[in-house]
Amino acid sequence: MGSPNPLWVKSPLLLFRFRGLLIAVITGALLLALASASFPLFVSTTESSTLSEAIAGTTTYGAGVAVVQDGVNIVPTATDRQNGTESFDEKDLLLQNRFADMKGLAPHVATILPPTVTATSAGAPSERPGVRLLYRTDVLSHVHKLEGNGNGVWISDIVASSLDLKVGDRITINSSERSTQTLVGGIYEALYKETVPAPYWINLIRETYAATSSSGPPPTFVLLDEPEMKEITRALGLKSARFMWEFPVREDLTLPEADRLQERFSAFQHEFGDLNSPLGKAFFCVTCRNGTGDFFSLLPTAIGTARKNVTAIRGPVNLLSVAGIIVALTVIASAAVFAMARRRTESALLFAHGTSALVVGAKAALESTIPVVIGTAFGFGVAYGIFSAVGPSGSIDPSAVAAAEKVAAVGIPVAVLLLGVVSAISYLRQSESATATFRKLSRLPWEIVVLAIAGLFWRKVTSGGALVEGGGNSVARPSVFLLLFPIFFIGGTAGLGARALQAPLRRAVRGKRAMRPAPYLALHRLAGTKRLAILLVTAAALSLGILVYAQTVVRSLTT
Repeated sequence: MGSPNPLWVKSPLLLFRFRGLLIAVITGALLLALASASFPLFVSTTESSTLSEAIAGTTTYGAGVAVVQDGVNIVPTATDRQNGTESFDEKDLLLQNRFADMKGLAPHVATILPPTVTATSAGAPSERPGVRLLYRTDVLSHVHKLEGNGNGVWISDIVASSLDLKVGDRITINSSERSTQTLVGGIYEALYKETVPAPYWINLIRETYAATSSSGPPPTFVLLDEPEMKEITRALGLKSARFMWEFPVREDLTLPEADRLQERFSAFQHEFGDLNSPLGKAFFCVTCRNGTGDFFSLLPTAIGTARKNVTAIRGPVNLLSVAGIIVALTVIASAAVFAMARRRTESALLFAHGTSALVVGAKAALESTIPVVIGTAFGFGVAYGIFSAVGPSGSIDPSAVAAAEKVAAVGIPVAVLLLGVVSAISYLRQSESATATFRKLSRLPWEIVVLAIAGLFWRKVTSGGALVEGGGNSVARPSVFLLLFPIFFIGGTAGLGARALQAPLRRAVRGKRAMRPAPYLALHRLAGTKRLAILLVTAAALSLGILVYAQTVVRSLTT
């Protein structure tokens, strides 16, 4: 077996001997990964941010699930039991189990709300303000406590003032037939005094806040725990109440999570309304006005609002991402051309030995593989870090991270292949016939073609094609002509500008022989590689132009 070819043995690490080339390749791969991975990450954070705003408009409780049964028997009757109807505690446990594996939900809130009763006290026998008994999960954390130790029921400051009650006094609760006494354990500020309803109370807003200024405040709540609720309602002979279970959504919900949650909500609602299903039988209510009760969720509205708003920006963002990919590919191609120019002696020696362009291209691809992988990893990390730290204030969905990883990974073979192809083409210029061909091609004013296409796009824009209407209720969005025109115009103009600078640059080199060696050699090299100079100037101008254009798009969409 012969010894391995040193050309291939050294190739994987050979580029590390040329620091400038190594940095150029890593930078190009970094930009490619950054541009390609940014689109799914940006869309995900924007979707989450927009969804969060939509949820804030309905509150996490409104966007979540509310299962309501009005007029249900507090203690199931024999008929209820015969029909399979379960008690409040049994229903509560059943719902917790059904929603336990639904990701994106916050801890649930259970409520028992009997009809209005009255309250009296020995200190003010003539006063009988209306009150409503209320058991609600963690309710004392959502009221403004004025005084009390919690050993007993909590009453509002309005009732305390009307009945001349203090903490430790006894309050009498009256139904139409019976009365019972209990201890006042605390006093809280009446909820209707708050100017803005708290999200926690959104599904009890009619019972909490006055509908109009002329209608007067509703009866305030007597807050108690579940054992006290059962004891007092039994003593008062109250047989029916409103049962409600709320499962609010998380504030940091992503749009894919919301879609999956909505699918589960729909399946639950279908089973909940089916009287023949186990769930429907458990919640069947003879005394309720609607069979098993009612199911509410504004999550579809929030999802629709978020998707409508995101649709308007997907097009521009996608195009800007493609523009960034084009710039990155230009940088990578420039690095390949620069590599051949930097290693001209090695290239000439390989050509003299009859090495084919295919071998040289494969060798260049092999040399660049490790640097491209390094640059891609850094690019993905930078993209994720940017959108996690300073991007739109929304969560990144795991599916978006996976998509970003996939497109960044696809960039690795693309970058390696491009480096190999461009290196092979640059190597072919060693031959006289290829040199003459390339010289002819380099004289073709490709910038004119690009500017002509830009002019065609401009004509479309000015003739009414700037915006296109979205389907359904979505807003109008920029057309492809409006988005492509600046990119083609900037690229063509930059190319013409770089070509126009060639003659002044050559004159500057001839007239500056007395300058110091380092700047003279740098200027001489730049003037001698005119095609590379045009490519680099075009890429730099396109990068700056896309940055300005992106800021313009952002401000326009914001407006």
